[in-house]
Order: sequence, then C-alpha cells, then structure tokens
Amino acid sequence: MAANSSKGGRTPDSFISEHFSKDGSINPKTKRWKMKCRYCPETADPIEHRDSRCLKHISNPKTCPTVPAVFRKEAHLLMMQKGGIHAIEIDDSDNEQDDDVNADGQIPAGKKAKGTAGQAVERKRPLDAFTDRAMTADELNKANVRLLRFLVHGNIPFSASENHFFLKWLEFIRPTYKPPTRYVLTERYLPAEESRVVSEDIKRLEGRKYMTYLIDGWEDVTRRSVYGSLLAEVDEYPVVLGLSELTGMRATADNIVELSNKALRLKQVHPGSIIAVCTDNPTTMQAFRRRWTAKGAHSHMVPLACFMHGINTTLGKISSYPSIKSMITKNSRIVSFFNSSHYWGGQLDVVAKEKGVTRKLKTNTESRFYALILQGLSVRDHRTALVEICTRDGARHSIGGLTPVAKSVVTAVFDLDRWQLTDQLIRVCKPLVDVIGNVEARDANLADCMLELIFAHREIGRLPLMPGDDPEFLSHARRVLNTQFHAMNTDVHWLALFYIPLCRKLAVSSALHSRKLDNACSIALDLAQRWGWSMDQATQLVTDIKDYYHGRGPFQGGHRNAAEWWGSLSVSVSKRPLKAFAIKIFKIVPHAAEVERFFSNLGGVQTMKRSKLTVPHLETLGMLRNHYIRLLHEEAVRMGKATRRKHAHMHTQDEPGINVERVQELVDNFMLTSIPLVTGYEGAELDGPESITLEDIDAEFEKLSEQAFSSEDGDRLPSDVGLDEVFDLSDLDNVRKGVVTLTAEEELDIAKEKDGSSREWDPAVLLRSVGMD
Repeated sequence: MAANSSKGGRTPDSFISEHFSKDGSINPKTKRWKMKCRYCPETADPIEHRDSRCLKHISNPKTCPTVPAVFRKEAHLLMMQKGGIHAIEIDDSDNEQDDDVNADGQIPAGKKAKGTAGQAVERKRPLDAFTDRAMTADELNKANVRLLRFLVHGNIPFSASENHFFLKWLEFIRPTYKPPTRYVLTERYLPAEESRVVSEDIKRLEGRKYMTYLIDGWEDVTRRSVYGSLLAEVDEYPVVLGLSELTGMRATADNIVELSNKALRLKQVHPGSIIAVCTDNPTTMQAFRRRWTAKGAHSHMVPLACFMHGINTTLGKISSYPSIKSMITKNSRIVSFFNSSHYWGGQLDVVAKEKGVTRKLKTNTESRFYALILQGLSVRDHRTALVEICTRDGARHSIGGLTPVAKSVVTAVFDLDRWQLTDQLIRVCKPLVDVIGNVEARDANLADCMLELIFAHREIGRLPLMPGDDPEFLSHARRVLNTQFHAMNTDVHWLALFYIPLCRKLAVSSALHSRKLDNACSIALDLAQRWGWSMDQATQLVTDIKDYYHGRGPFQGGHRNAAEWWGSLSVSVSKRPLKAFAIKIFKIVPHAAEVERFFSNLGGVQTMKRSKLTVPHLETLGMLRNHYIRLLHEEAVRMGKATRRKHAHMHTQDEPGINVERVQELVDNFMLTSIPLVTGYEGAELDGPESITLEDIDAEFEKLSEQAFSSEDGDRLPSDVGLDEVFDLSDLDNVRKGVVTLTAEEELDIAKEKDGSSREWDPAVLLRSVGMD
C-alpha cells in the first residue's frame, strides 16, 4: 500500500475500502484510521485499521456473523499473503530441497549418509550450507513460519524470539538471519498461519458425512468459563471448531446452542454432515442435546451422553460408600504429606526405589473419580516403604527439633482396615478403569463400549469376598453398577452391538429381558426416519435386518472388526441399505475424550506465566497445536510407529475391533447368578501436590447428582434386573474364538448329529408316546 502524505496514515486497500468505512476518527497515538464494518450494526465498536485487525474481523464469524462466506475466504487468503505463505508450500519433510543423483554416482547433497544401529546419521549438505548469504524473501518467510510453528507446538512464549541467548545462538548458526520480533510474529505470521490452518480444515471437512459434534466446558487458570467444540469421526483425527467464553453469562442450554451454531459457521460446516452430538451429562447438557436435536432444529442428529463420563460417574457412586470415602481421604492425606515434604518425600523415594517401586505417589485429579483408583494403586505399591518410614523414631516423634511425620499420616499408615478397603476398592473398580483405558482410543465405537461394559459388569459380579472385605460395600458396588448399566444400555449402543456379526446372537437372545429382533427393526426405523430415509429404503432395511440376523446372503460370516466387515461387503447400498446404515452407526463417536485432550493441550498453552492470554488467542494457539499434533500423528502412522496409548495401570488392547479373547473368557467363566443385595446403605495431572479433605471429596460426590443418567436414556429396566437377564452370554464362547454365528439351519443340522436323529421313526408311535394318540 502506498503511503499517504496527509494526516491519517496509509490509504486503505481495495478490500478494506469495499467492506469497511471510515468513522471519521483517528487514533492519536498510532495515526491509524478507525473503521466501521459494513456488515455489523452501527452500534458496533470501530476497528483500528492496523496490521490484520480488519481482516481478522471479517474472517471470523464470531466477530462478523453476517458477512458472506466468499468474503470471509478472501480475507483468509489476504492474511496468508501478508504472512508470505500464499505463494510457497512449506514442507517439513526430510527430503525438501534434495537434489537428484549426480552423474558420477556420488551421494547427492542433502541426503542422509547410512549409519549403523545406535550411530548418529550425518546429513551430507551442499556447499551452500557452509556459506552465509542473505536470505531471499521466500526463504525468510519459510524460516519465520517454521520458527512460529516451533514456538506454538513447544508452548514457548513468542518473546523467546527476542531472547538474548537465542539471538546469540542464531548468530552463531546463521549470522544473516534475523528472527521476527514478538510483535511481527503475533500480528503478521500468526494470523497468516491461522488462516492457512482454517482453510486446510475446511478442505478436510469437505465431503465428510458421518461426523460427531463434541462440546464440553472448561475453567482455565484465570477461572474463566470456556467451552470448546470439535468435530470427530471414528478413526479420524478431530478438527477443532473453536472456543467460546461464557464468563459473566449463564451456561444455559440456549447459550450453548447459540455458540454451537457459531462454531459450525467458523469452519463452514453444514449441519447435515453431522450425525450425532455427544456431551457429558449434567442437566444443562441434557437440555442442550434435547434442544439442539429437536424437530425444527437438527433432528437428524443422534443425541448421546459421553460413555466415559458414564463410567467415571459409576466409579464415583461406587466410591461414595461411607467407609470408602473415609479411606480415600486418608489416602489423599498420605499422598499430600509425602509429596509436600522435601525430607520425608525424598526418604520415601529412596526406600521405594530400594524395594523396586518405580511409580510415584499419585495426587488426585478433581472430578475424575477413576483417578481415585489410580491413587489407591500408587499408595498400595508404597505400602512396605511407608511402613518402614513410619517405624523410624524420627517419624513418630520429633528428634532434635526436626519435624516428624504427621500423626494422622502415621495412624493412617498403620490402619489395617484402611489397607483392606484400599485393596477391595481396587479389585472392585479395576475392571471399570480398564474400560476407560480401552474405549478412550480414537477407533473405539459404540459397540466396543457396550462390550467392554458387559465384561466389566461380569467381572465385578463374580468377584469373591476375600477375608476382611466389607460385604456391604461389595453389594453396594454391584447395585450401583447394575443401575448405571441399565442407564447406559441405550437403544443405539445395543443396536451397534447387534451389528457386530459375531455378537448378533448375544444381543438378541432368549434371556428374559433381552431385546428382540422386533426391537432391532423398530430402533433402526426410528433412526432411518431421523436421517430422512424414504419409505422404500426403510422397508428394504427391515428385510435386510431379518436376513442379517438369520445369517442369510449376503450377510453370512463375520469379523472381529465389524466396521471393516461391513465396509468390505460386496453388495450395493442401494439394494442392501443395511450396509450403509451399519457403516453410519459405526462412525458415531461414543465419548467426548477428544475435547478433554484439547483442554489438556490448552492447559499446557496457558501456564501461570502466560495467564493473560485472551480467549481468541487461546483458540488460535489451541487450533494450531491440534493441527501440528495431527501432522506428527500422521507421520508416525506412515512410519509404522505405535499410536495407541499404553497404560501401566489400565488394560489396553493393541488392535481395533472387539476383543474376542476377552469375550471368550466371559463365556468360559460366567455363571448365571443373581446379584446379592443387602438392605443396608442406600445412598447413592496437577503441577503440584494438593491437600484433599473430606469436605472436598464430599463436594465432588455432591456433583454426581448432576451427572446422573436419565431413566429414558437406557433400557428402562428396573435396577434389580441382572446382567444375565438382559444378555445370554452362553454364545460369547464362539465370539471370543472368532467363530462365525451359525444360522438356524446349521444349528438344526448339528443338533441332528448330536441326538442321533438319522435313525428312522414312526409319527404314529411318537404321538402315542406323548399321549396324543
């Protein structure tokens, strides 16, 4: 833009002149015009025409919701041009700028020389790499953008680009390169990189039809109320839609609906491409799901409560037993004392290391009740070390004026009942913790969740009562689990289980309260109507469901990975719509773990030293970090590296699909027994250590009432109906072995062979033998 000699700064370019007008005022300090957006109300605040502020206003539907999408896209392109990344493609792969093989057969410059295992590999570089010259404009932009990516992904403040020692290091590496200042990074390159990522996300979302909308709330370090929303799909990396602040506002269902609609507009997402919405389950989110999926809104979306939140709530209600709550408080006091004491904590580490204990005492994580089990595991592992420490004279009373171990901690360490309850709590809850470890994966679907829950229910149901155990607590845990199981056994989850070919007879069985084939048809028809299927398609869908259940063509056979099996069926979806229907079911994301991961990333971005970040800046940095982490994830997949998380404290499987070995073990050992009940009790990662009191734990348990599942969510069966009355687990033996479900005709043939029916018989004789002559 050409400079204007008259007072008032530079002349706006054509895009700014087209979409903004001067309001007649100038900032006296910067000498910049204040502009009014032509799409915003007259009462809107003016925008100073400085850097990319006007372009950022137009590009964001949150700040300018009425601007046409074509102009929003143009604003993104202009910001990319200002950042110098419109005409260059910045490739971070190792083969960039590599030359072809020389004619004389020498290794080309820029290629890696081969090295033996464990030996550093040296990259051979061209002569140009050893001489310093002035960088071209494109090279400078490439270097600056890569510096920005490093700072964002590493959670490093932009002020590091002005750090004296960083500048000295750059001067040693390449004296002619001068890094951009913090201001240039923030005002020029950050908006350009954000526009590039937004444009790339928009392209990634084009053509997708089976996405799940995820939203959850978060309180940052400055205690602001922030809501994050993402789009996810099974076995696909999620796309961040944005962050919205509700500080000073009521977090009502209407406000969450409004911010959700704005989030979709940011990435130009059509609501028709979303098939489900998944949130946690407080009453506000229940109301949000009802309103967002009501008729006249987005009725095609399937509302779901987060499955992992349901497991966490179950753990919390199990832990609400009075003696268990007291035990948890004592464990927390032990952890808090030793983690906060430099001397005694160090002594415990030394003794624990001598005894082969490698894990640290784990502090509790607020509102995550599965962390209570992990805390109990860490305390139990340190038992011998704790006892040895607390038997020292200096630990039981002060010697030489030095501080001993707190009396309440010593008493808790030598409390045998507390150790017994800790062990019992771990044994009771460990199967549920394993469920979280297995279903938090990105490739988990609704059926995986349901199968894991059935297994955990069965494990807890057959737990023996060990000497010293509290029988009433075990009964309480089973009663809570039974109630929560019926609430989480929803129609959609059950239907997904039914669509696993190896589990079709597990889902529809002769159990007293099992859902039947008619239920599979009615549930599917409700969903088909919600998704706008025609009557002809719905009619054929019912026929397909019946053929699928009976194992008729083309639905014979099966595979442990049901989604892969349905996708590989060589039938036309127009003739067999059940294929498309099942694929759609298996694309629904069953939990909101992706939002939790996003908030975890934001927790790393917003540290105590960077607590003044605005919510828009948090949104930008979080979106960029999510994008960069996706690139690293895809690179790891291409290199064949393991991408599934491993937990020392959780059972996790290596491959997607159902765990057929686990289901087989269910069949081998399951006994059809009713759950014993008693008429007693009827109540329902941090930077440093925290002190947990009984009042703190009580406050968290009180929140469980907000996490309760509605009785309409599940199978609507009474809480005293046992698992064996809902599912006939006798067929799980074949499921674990991966044996294809037999058709009725095949079962009849096997029965003939077993009872010797091949011999001849007379109908008249048979009728007389049964008294019907």
